Amino acid sequence: MPSVQLTRLRQQAVELAEFFPQPEAFARRLELLLESYSVKPSRKGEVKGAQQAVLPSYRAPAQVLKQILLECRALAADAPELSLAVCDELWQRRMLEPRQLAALLLGHTPTENTAEISNRIRAWNEKNREPALLDELAVEATQWLREAQPYALIAFFSACLDADTWRQHALGLLALEALLGETDFPDLPAVYKALEQRTEPIEKRLRAYWLDVYVAMLDKAPQETLYHLQQRLAASEDQGLHWVARQLLEHLGAEDQAALRAAL
Repeated sequence: MPSVQLTRLRQQAVELAEFFPQPEAFARRLELLLESYSVKPSRKGEVKGAQQAVLPSYRAPAQVLKQILLECRALAADAPELSLAVCDELWQRRMLEPRQLAALLLGHTPTENTAEISNRIRAWNEKNREPALLDELAVEATQWLREAQPYALIAFFSACLDADTWRQHALGLLALEALLGETDFPDLPAVYKALEQRTEPIEKRLRAYWLDVYVAMLDKAPQETLYHLQQRLAASEDQGLHWVARQLLEHLGAEDQAALRAAL
């Protein structure tokens, strides 16, 4: 793998950014730049968490995308419609890194119509089978929503829960966890209300996602979250929810543990 010379990389990113107003040319130039930092693309490359990649990858150093984002995020903020077109063009590329950049840029794209962002994320995730991209879509692509339009992000979460696929549920739960963990969003009752809309049993493969959301809520408002959970347990025999509650015991003090056990 070619070594990264930061001065040269910065210049390459500046030159690439000049093509931002031309989405197709930008995507082609990006591919050429990634190729210059890659070994032969492979479907057997490793991704974070030791999961096997589905999409072929250039396996370029992470610094490359980071530097490109640094040069392009102001362009995305200044020209949201153009940025959306660039994101769409990048997502059409069936390679890992262009799709990662699409998610990153989308998270820096402000728009008056938040559905322009949320609909894209859910549509991309519907067909996504790349493990590494689930986190990118849930956390990176929702960054602007999370920071500037948190209620739109809660609406996005609700739309994900209304979908029929576990992938969309996982997407929404990861996005909600990021809202709770990375911002000072104060309206937890709005979050509780959104959680209560889900009445179907929690699938086994989604239990860990729900657990992470409840841990984040406990960190923000332990007593309110404990009361919310007690109410949900009283109204439900969902074994998945009971599993989540049992895992939460280790996050509680002795008195709160006793109160939660009484609800189980």
